[in-house]
Amino acid sequence: MAFGLGVLVTIIFLLIAFPNASEVVDPANPNKFNYSTSIFDFGIKGAIALTVLAVAAMVVFGVMQILSNPKDSKRGLIGLVVLIAVAVIAYYTADISQSAGVQTAIAKFEEANKTTFSEGNHRIVGGGIVISGILLVLAFLGLFGSEVRNFFK
Repeated sequence: MAFGLGVLVTIIFLLIAFPNASEVVDPANPNKFNYSTSIFDFGIKGAIALTVLAVAAMVVFGVMQILSNPKDSKRGLIGLVVLIAVAVIAYYTADISQSAGVQTAIAKFEEANKTTFSEGNHRIVGGGIVISGILLVLAFLGLFGSEVRNFFK
């Protein structure tokens, strides 16, 4: 069901985005980009809605699991606390300096959308990148470790 819903949102998004692709790049001047396009709005809103739905389901089923079996849920709660701690550390230790290319892209985005990027925005992005890297390494180590364990069973 969830996969089908995701595919449906993706198909609707592509049907909206492809016909309006000329909104991003001017065919007469392919080096000039429009940084204030709205063709991605449905895809972003759909992804946000699905994410909110998934998080709500995760919280409801997680609380139900904890209430029905608190003793066995201890490891999961410890893992959640560790993940939150890593997220907080990544946020506060994020490098907010940018390269010239990133500064140019941010300036163009701010100008086109009449908004500003705060230090908090930079920290969230930088911290998210660090957390993604950490989780990627942990997933690889878990996959590798489970394969080694299964090899010797």
